Amino acid sequence: MRAQATRLGIRQIDNILPVTISSHDYPAGCSLAHSFGLPLTLPLRPHLAVDSQAQVSIRANDIALSRSYIDGISIQNQIKGRICALILSGKSLIVQVDCGTTLLAEITPGACRDMALQEGEVIYCLIKTHSIAYLTELDALPYQRVISHGDGHYYLNTAG
Repeated sequence: MRAQATRLGIRQIDNILPVTISSHDYPAGCSLAHSFGLPLTLPLRPHLAVDSQAQVSIRANDIALSRSYIDGISIQNQIKGRICALILSGKSLIVQVDCGTTLLAEITPGACRDMALQEGEVIYCLIKTHSIAYLTELDALPYQRVISHGDGHYYLNTAG
């Protein structure tokens, strides 16, 4: 499935995920959580109680893709999923990945070509811990963005 998103004037695509805080690892400087059964390593927020709920945002262009799990890398979140769609968006390509929830990753068409990505293939979404933002800490953005709520639905947010 190929679609175009350029006519919407989209400048940023965010993945919004509800998370449940599992624990805090003070020596490692991170909070551990899960979302839709996925374990996530988040920036440390000790004021969030264990078992409390929060929402986090991950920009699509902060998600890198790999064909396999990578050992010996500093990226803490390597989430396995299956490519659902490749969507042309201006000079970028949006890769829709089903990993128990839907994640959108933004890559270049050249990267897609070099990796020979196709719908239905298994892929890993690589997300640095510090590229994950808690929604309560985000400043309002002065432009439109598409938000994936992880349930396969996308919303145009014009607040900002």
